[in-house]
Amino acid sequence: MNADLSEIFQESFSTNGEVLPDEQDLRSLDGWDSMAHMMFIMKLETAYGVELTGDDIADMQTVGQVRETLAKHGIKV
Repeated sequence: MNADLSEIFQESFSTNGEVLPDEQDLRSLDGWDSMAHMMFIMKLETAYGVELTGDDIADMQTVGQVRETLAKHGIKV
């Protein structure tokens, strides 16, 4: 898939399309709440054609960890 991770972040957390640093904690984003987080996970799965495990989801606390998790599934972002 050719999804743009920054667009998924923008749609999920209202990040205004800014490039987020790898160390950015997802919970510190203005639009973050548990529902937005689950919608983010669903958008990732749909956009990249991947099924994330509970461990994957729990491990994704920062932008960098999101990238690492996707890479683990063979997705380069």
